[in-house]
Amino acid sequence: MDCKACGAPLTQKARGHTSEYCSDRCRKAGQRSRERAAQLPLIAPESDVTKCTTTWDGTGWTVRHEPNTSDPGDYDVIGNYWCAACGLHRALMNVGALLDWPEIFYFPDNREGLQLTMVRAGVENWKAYIRGRGRDAVSTVLDHAQYELRKRGGR
Repeated sequence: MDCKACGAPLTQKARGHTSEYCSDRCRKAGQRSRERAAQLPLIAPESDVTKCTTTWDGTGWTVRHEPNTSDPGDYDVIGNYWCAACGLHRALMNVGALLDWPEIFYFPDNREGLQLTMVRAGVENWKAYIRGRGRDAVSTVLDHAQYELRKRGGR
C-alpha cells in the first residue's frame, strides 16, 4: 500500500494497522486536499462545460491556470478550446497554423548558431509551449510569430 499524498510505500505498524499516510506532513496535506474538495461547487451533469487548453499562467509553471468561465471562449484552427482569458494563446495557435508551425527564435536575425529557440517546430511543440506558459511569454512569442508572418507577406 502507498501513501495517499506522496505515493511512498507504507510500512505496517505494530498491531497490524497500516496508516494511509507515511508522515504527519502527508496526513495534513491529505486533510487540506479533502477540505478543498469539499468547498468546490458541484457542476450539474447537464451543463456544457469545456476545459481550457491552458494549464499554467505564471512564469516557470508557478501558477495553475484558472479558466474564465463567465465569458464564452473559442476554438483555434485545430480544435483546441481556449477560455475567454486565453485569447492570446488561441491567436498564437492560429498564427502558428498560418506559418506551418516553424521554430520561433528570440533573435531571428542572428546568424545560425547564435539563435535561441523559443518554440520548437511542429504542432505538438507549439501546443505544449503555449498551454504551459503565461500571458507575458505567449505575448512575446505572438509578437515574434506575427513579425515572421509579415516577413512572409501574410496579413
